[in-house]
Amino acid sequence: MAFSFFVVGAGRSGTSLLASMIDAHPHLTCGMEVASVNCLSGNHCKHPEMVDERLLCLERACLEASLSVKNDWGNKVTTEQIAFLDDIAHAETVFFQYFKTEKIVYVLRDGRSCVASKMKRMGKSVDQAIASWRRSLHMLDWLRAHAADRFLEIRFEDLLSDTETVLTTVAQFLGQPYHSDMLKGPENPIMPDIYKGIKNLQVNKAYQPPFEDWHVEIRGDLERYGYFN
Repeated sequence: MAFSFFVVGAGRSGTSLLASMIDAHPHLTCGMEVASVNCLSGNHCKHPEMVDERLLCLERACLEASLSVKNDWGNKVTTEQIAFLDDIAHAETVFFQYFKTEKIVYVLRDGRSCVASKMKRMGKSVDQAIASWRRSLHMLDWLRAHAADRFLEIRFEDLLSDTETVLTTVAQFLGQPYHSDMLKGPENPIMPDIYKGIKNLQVNKAYQPPFEDWHVEIRGDLERYGYFN
């Protein structure tokens, strides 16, 4: 029917899980980073120094994908991919102002878990992982300040602990009633290989790692976003 939303969040924050659950809804379809890397990095652009060309590249890819389905269509894009635009512009400003009619579902995850996962699964150093998580918070702040009318913020921990409530909120935000098929998201074929095989949602998947020295570095951020206890 239309290209109408993005699922956004830091890598390792639960965006793939949420996207797969949205995609499992019979009237919604969600792509997994369709063209996001090549377009936002400028790899597929004749003039990568032009920010509008990168954004137009992504827009065209999303519109093309949406034409192949009868459902409302959205794309999962990580904040790291949006941050590719930082080399030529203020990434969140240009991205979210360019895509000014699409709804945004933002997934936030506790930095202690998200950073640890980035180090374990993506091979990032602690400094790289912290910087990446913090960059995602700047994008969240921009959305809170400038896009409140088309933006929904959820927490990965709530998605696991109160799944149906969160999915009901997400579905309604996207203009659809909740459907129990959304719970089949972890079995969705669109899930990346590293997530396949998940049979159920477990709250302990969102655990906060034991205290480590680097937690001190992000304590202020954790407190500001209500995670520190």
